[in-house]
Amino acid sequence: MASTTPEEKADSNLVWVPIESNPEIMTDYVRMLSLTSHYLIDVPVIEGAEEMGIFKDHQVKAFIFLYEINNRTKSEVDEANSQQPSPPSDLFHMKQYVHNSCGSVALFHAYLNTVNRDRFEPESVLFDFFWQSNEESFEKRGQMFAESEVIRKLHYQAGMVGQTSVPDDLSNINYHYVAIVPGSDGTVYKLDGRCNKPVPMTFITNERTFIQAGLEAIQNLILRDPENFNFSILAFCGN
Repeated sequence: MASTTPEEKADSNLVWVPIESNPEIMTDYVRMLSLTSHYLIDVPVIEGAEEMGIFKDHQVKAFIFLYEINNRTKSEVDEANSQQPSPPSDLFHMKQYVHNSCGSVALFHAYLNTVNRDRFEPESVLFDFFWQSNEESFEKRGQMFAESEVIRKLHYQAGMVGQTSVPDDLSNINYHYVAIVPGSDGTVYKLDGRCNKPVPMTFITNERTFIQAGLEAIQNLILRDPENFNFSILAFCGN
């Protein structure tokens, strides 16, 4: 039997190549998708991050959090689907159908909910996807994403670069990306394509910026599995 490439596996099994949590890779990827100068930076610590100057000269719009799915964290989907009030109508959220596509889903959630939609580049993949899917349901948006040949190919390109080799078994990867974004109602939401609704995490106030509230939301997620240090945090930035 002839061997198959990761791309062929993605086609046949609805499993894509995972994207490494690397700010350079993610920056190149979002720029291919958006045709803008948005970028991502690494957030190596939470406590004292602002005092260390990690966000100095960066306009942080959202966070992308990668963590391990295990017995301590996998229950969050059922918990999220069993509660949650209705979010603001302008919050863009879509279902994840393809395994390992969460890096792209999180990046789409970060960009489409924080960049002024009047400033989308008309020739970009993100512009085209948003204006075709914006009026659709959570499920339909996810289907359109999963069926997009352009998105699949760009995701594959991003997944094939980096320091981590492509695993032999793409269906047995237990790491997951979510986006942490500010809502128009002042709530900070976790956007997870596995959850039927955006999950409210905390609030922005006059005394607390999105950076502070977003890091608190991530800290609360980390505390669900406090002995596990297999996670990473990226900040999505731009004008």
